[in-house]
Amino acid sequence: MTNSAPQSRFSGDTVVVGSQQEDSCATGVNGIENDNACSLAGAAYVFQRTGVVWAQQAYLKASNTDNDNDEFGVSVAISGDTVVVGANREASCATGVDGDQTDNGCIGISGPQSAGAAYVFQRTAGAWAQQAYLKASNTAVPIDIEDPPYDFGASFGLSVAVSGDTVVVGAQNENSCATGAGGDEADEACLNAGAAYVFLRTGGVWAQQAYLKASNTDAGDAFGWSVAISGDMVVVGARSEDSCATGVDGNETSNGCGHSSAAYVYLRTAGFWVQRAYLKASNTGNADIFGYSVAISGDTVVVGAQYEDSCDTGVGGNGASNSCSRAGAAYVFTIVLDQDSDGVLDQVDNCPTVPNPGQEQSGNNVGGLFGDACVDPSAVVEGDVGPGAVIGNGAIIEAGATVFENATVGANATIGAGAKIEAGADIGDNAVIGPGATVEGGAVLGDDVVLGPAATIKEGVIIGDGTEIGVNSTTEDDAIVGEGAIIGANVMVKTGAEIGPGAMIGDVSVIEDGARIGAGAVIENNVLVKENACVGSSTESDTTTVGANSTIQEDVEIGDGESIPPGSDISSDVGETCNAPDAPPPPPPPSGG
Repeated sequence: MTNSAPQSRFSGDTVVVGSQQEDSCATGVNGIENDNACSLAGAAYVFQRTGVVWAQQAYLKASNTDNDNDEFGVSVAISGDTVVVGANREASCATGVDGDQTDNGCIGISGPQSAGAAYVFQRTAGAWAQQAYLKASNTAVPIDIEDPPYDFGASFGLSVAVSGDTVVVGAQNENSCATGAGGDEADEACLNAGAAYVFLRTGGVWAQQAYLKASNTDAGDAFGWSVAISGDMVVVGARSEDSCATGVDGNETSNGCGHSSAAYVYLRTAGFWVQRAYLKASNTGNADIFGYSVAISGDTVVVGAQYEDSCDTGVGGNGASNSCSRAGAAYVFTIVLDQDSDGVLDQVDNCPTVPNPGQEQSGNNVGGLFGDACVDPSAVVEGDVGPGAVIGNGAIIEAGATVFENATVGANATIGAGAKIEAGADIGDNAVIGPGATVEGGAVLGDDVVLGPAATIKEGVIIGDGTEIGVNSTTEDDAIVGEGAIIGANVMVKTGAEIGPGAMIGDVSVIEDGARIGAGAVIENNVLVKENACVGSSTESDTTTVGANSTIQEDVEIGDGESIPPGSDISSDVGETCNAPDAPPPPPPPSGG
């Protein structure tokens, strides 16, 4: 799916249409349409085809509609029963998912841009309801520049796209100088550089998965003006990028072709995003605005150049003539992936992330302990026969990774570039350890665990099967995390804390020493659960929830199935039994085979 300037999209027999200048003050779904007191609030409309007859199915409004010209509907996207609507002038300072919608402190003062937001709606049995309110992880007050009087709000939501359970949102005026995926969001020295944000839905709950920047970030490039997604591949357009490169992966450092513009392709592998291609027109020219629109389906990418000037017609012209000013053009690319550049395409490569041109089963077989693992030549696998490390069949040890003596890496596991698996750690089958992550000695990670880039698991920690832990998160000594739990980005789980099976911990939250979180409980973003506090398990009828930006004080117990509103400071018990179970038994050590 894709998004750029047009404001209608379809999926199957359903169409969604944005109307960014609609004026009603309604909120939610199917509110009162004829109230025109909220100028430029915006709306979106869903139409359904039955047979050959079309009818309106829903009238969508933001959950926080107000009179601040939010322009809800400036962008729309749909995939199956999920609709995403952007509002690039929404003004709250919330971050992440389902934060405080009522704060309008990030409004543009002297210009048209504000922080921006996106809204996810889900259709169930023909009825639509808002499922999530999305904000950037680095929402900031717009930077006001007096001379000239520009106001650089991020415009998060100017572009949106969705594919299945993944949403990507563009913010063309975001200001950081980071590059690639997962860089430093806090640096605001590159005004209007732009960014894109990827959100993933798991079990009906949304969380940010990635923060994407161009590989050649520069002020004013407007990266994120357009976005598109298909499965595990995202394309982002940068409508004001200035290099003179042509084709694929050319020299991106030259800024001699102002506003020639570019597009960037990102690939998700085992939950991690990396840039895979830098796209330019074959006839790059000044002010062509290549990247004004982007689309993707499978391995085929289309990029629009709004102001390309050639007089060619049809398909396959040479593009050399610039006599038809602003005629426009489109360019089609086929993305052929060879991630490790070994000449063997990923589709047939037995080690797609480790150079292995001869397709040998193992380049580092020591005493039979390494199975048919794909071990990068620059990786360090310590130990030898006897007490040495054990690497299971089909495992991948990427460049710069280190697996210390007596560590075990299970079958088909992936140890990302630069990651460290310390002595005595056990990594289960099919686990994915992100680039730069560290697993300390004595830690046990079950099967199918996903550990984000730069995350840290300290000594004696037990992580149950299928758990996901986000970027830069830390789980301290002897903490226990039950199977199927989801822990967001930049989370701190402190010494001896316990997270129950299926619990969800939002971004930037802190679970202090000895605190317990029950099975299935939902801790939203930026929550502090203090020492020895207890948050109960969800029940069959009620999900235990602690709202964003809340604090649960020391030794306080929140009963099973209770719901704590966002922004609360809870200093006394709420509800009855806090059934956060004691430590689950550790998963069996991986077989390594």
